[in-house]
Amino acid sequence: MLVWYKNDIASPMVTKEILLIEPCMHSNYLARIITKNDKFYTTHSPVTIIDKMCLANGSSLAGRLSGSRHILGVKRLPPLFIGGTPVFAIQLKMSQEKTLYLFTLDFKTYPAAEKGSYLELDDNGYRVYVKASLATIARKCLEVGYLMLKL
Repeated sequence: MLVWYKNDIASPMVTKEILLIEPCMHSNYLARIITKNDKFYTTHSPVTIIDKMCLANGSSLAGRLSGSRHILGVKRLPPLFIGGTPVFAIQLKMSQEKTLYLFTLDFKTYPAAEKGSYLELDDNGYRVYVKASLATIARKCLEVGYLMLKL
């Protein structure tokens, strides 16, 4: 599990286990972080959070993306090796301009009425819509497995 340190001026530092980071359309916040037992909002964008995680492990987000693309031969939204224990992030589109980062493989998928799927996290039952088919989600999970074998 990934650990994020929430360090806002209004609240003390809290340790959380991250399951997913998604962009949100809130007037004061840019991202929602879903953990095993909680969810909270942050003023950092999902890309900024992921970039800081990558930098903490010795490389930029651009470098991690380049490495994943090279190893997998995947050009669009490759899984990211963040580092650590190992930590991987699956990138899934929520809409044309919003990308969700999934840090767990413990989830169920359901087809949606519109083009896409729902992900339901096994740990807390949180459900989110992604603009990806069930086959695409399965392929992305296999890409993570392949990347784990290569690293």
